[in-house]
Amino acid sequence: MGADDYLKKPFELQELLLRVKALIKREYKNTQDRIAIDDTISYDINLQQLKIDDNIVALNHKESELLKLLLKHRSQCVEFETIFETVWGYGESHNEQSLRTYIKNLRKYIGKDKIKSIKKQGYMIE
Repeated sequence: MGADDYLKKPFELQELLLRVKALIKREYKNTQDRIAIDDTISYDINLQQLKIDDNIVALNHKESELLKLLLKHRSQCVEFETIFETVWGYGESHNEQSLRTYIKNLRKYIGKDKIKSIKKQGYMIE
């Protein structure tokens, strides 16, 4: 039916998380490497690098994962719960304030108007 991996019961949640992340990485590698955000800004999925004009901007891991998630669901609202589940690892604590900080940092790099806040739902990149 198209399955290429499985877990036997009982399994550890950490192992499930690692396998899901591996599948997500594989999905990204099968798509285009560089995603254009606008004419001068692009993001390389495989290298996890943001390029503005000809300069590479160093993003921390969570900023990179957040940008990747928003770009994957471009023009769609990514709900807070999905962001927390995807960007924060298993067992890591998260809160809305830290998410707002990462969003603020990304807006500094790519522009305030590119990432929209959807009140009490999540964020969207256009």
